[in-house]
Amino acid sequence: MSAESADKDRAQVRGAEIVESNAAIEARLNDKVFSLFALHQATQLLSSTLNPKLLAEMAVDVVIEISHSTNGALYLTDDRGAALRLAAAKSIEGKAFPSEYSSEVSFALAAGDQLRQPFLYTLPGEIGMALVAPLCPQGQFVGCFILQGRRKMEPWTEDDIENLGTLASHVGLCLQNARLHQQVLDQYEALKEAQAQLVQTEKLATMGQLLAGVAHELNNPLSVVLGQTALLRATAGNGPLVERAEKIANAAARSARIVQNFLAIARQRPPERQRVRLNRVIQDAVELLAYPLRVDNVEVRWELADDLPPLWADPHQLHQVAVNLISNAHQALRESSPPRWLTLTTRTDLSRGRVVLEVADTGPGIAPEIQTRIFEPFFTTKPPGQGTGLGLSLCQGIVVAHGGTIGVESQVGQGTVFVVELPGDFVEQEQVLVAPDLLLFFDVVLEHEVDA
Repeated sequence: MSAESADKDRAQVRGAEIVESNAAIEARLNDKVFSLFALHQATQLLSSTLNPKLLAEMAVDVVIEISHSTNGALYLTDDRGAALRLAAAKSIEGKAFPSEYSSEVSFALAAGDQLRQPFLYTLPGEIGMALVAPLCPQGQFVGCFILQGRRKMEPWTEDDIENLGTLASHVGLCLQNARLHQQVLDQYEALKEAQAQLVQTEKLATMGQLLAGVAHELNNPLSVVLGQTALLRATAGNGPLVERAEKIANAAARSARIVQNFLAIARQRPPERQRVRLNRVIQDAVELLAYPLRVDNVEVRWELADDLPPLWADPHQLHQVAVNLISNAHQALRESSPPRWLTLTTRTDLSRGRVVLEVADTGPGIAPEIQTRIFEPFFTTKPPGQGTGLGLSLCQGIVVAHGGTIGVESQVGQGTVFVVELPGDFVEQEQVLVAPDLLLFFDVVLEHEVDA
């Protein structure tokens, strides 16, 4: 073979090598472009929502797709930044990821790679060896992706790990933004609630001044009417005049009790607290109203918890709340067809240190537009003379003064549930004082606004 022929062969081989090298470079560039395009689409997709749950699910889908993995999960640190809790997971192979990893695993993963790049780590349990991608927005470890298995035969490449690290950084920022957004929403709702409470307080203060004046002006003439009626009954003997005097006396006495209610609201005296059993308060209230409930065929159902802690409360005021709520349910049930059920439930909410009372009826329910106003003073849909609209406002004031809350859950045609939550004494459950048998004024009863 001549030198010229040998040079020609070498040139052909070299040319083939160059073509092959260029093809490999082009293929790698195409893969890189595809990866960058996929990353761009993924970041746009993940930036489209501030819902933490939806973001977590989308992030797992995207990470599995970009890394060509078969199994993937996203774990986030808990509120204390200790244990890792499962936020979202997806497995083509049907693999189950544990619901959480202990703080020891969390700390190990947080310190597993100082550069915060994905790394291999052997997890406890069935998961075993996995690729871990930490989420560290602004240098703070908030969670990680855990990936297992490859849909391709070859192992994860440097490009795969680099892309995963880039995506994990973006997901970390998105999750941080979502959390901050949720915090802003929570703070906004808290501000709205505080403003509503402030408005309600101002209304109650204005109402108190008005009621004090009205009560003062009515007390004197009512005293005269009652006194003169008593004198008339004593001197009239027998006959129709006595019957009329009785009617006048009853109407005046009712008016006097309403005035007493006005004064009770206006003075807003602080609760005179002692240790009280809520179940006994409820039983006494039902005993007081037993006759009218029985006349209207109302069946009282009891679901009282035996292990209720005592309340540090004013038994008279709690009795008034119970009587009003039960009277309210009774009024609603009178407008309904049998069977008429009144269910009284007490229970504990240990997680929040609360004792809960629920008064449920099978009455007509309350329309949504009415529910937002039922605690407003003087609000009622009752005909004139059948309600003052002060019952629920009075009860709310008592419950709030005890550090509790009162709310309503209702659907038209399906009944109503009033829910009262009060702080319980979960430390001492010794012998406590119970509410005495009280004959409280309760002419101003709660009215279901839809009963009109």
